[in-house]
Amino acid sequence: MIKVAVKVQLKKEVLDTRGRTLLKLLRKENPFVKECRYGKYIELHLEEKDSKKALQQADHIARNILHNDLIETFELEILN
Repeated sequence: MIKVAVKVQLKKEVLDTRGRTLLKLLRKENPFVKECRYGKYIELHLEEKDSKKALQQADHIARNILHNDLIETFELEILN
């Protein structure tokens, strides 16, 4: 089994209202925080032994189910 992390975030040009809200809260405690982006983190546990095939499967899942191509980007990372 191979674990793949999928990190989904809004594109830079899309207004990140959750990130802005969180930034305001963080700045109350620590005024040195300059930027905050909000996103999603998903771990996929795939029944696969080949990491290249696991990444292909994870890419397919992320592109078709986990993210909205119009407003989000995603990154994949093998965890084990």
